[in-house]
Amino acid sequence: MAKKSVLKKIQVNNKYTYMCDKPVRIGSEVKLPTPYWMREFKDDTWIGKVTNLKSDYDGVCENVIEVLKK
Repeated sequence: MAKKSVLKKIQVNNKYTYMCDKPVRIGSEVKLPTPYWMREFKDDTWIGKVTNLKSDYDGVCENVIEVLKK
């Protein structure tokens, strides 16, 4: 039976919260979507570093696109 992935909140760069269902650890590099309102000035994605495996942020969160380095 395949293992069901669990969606959890992680913190990136000590300030941004994203949802992630992939295995990560503190220090992992992740590819993230740029907020829609910044895409006019920035690329559609950016790279961040996981700084916490939990977050108490209760707002809307985007999903991690890809884990680049574990």
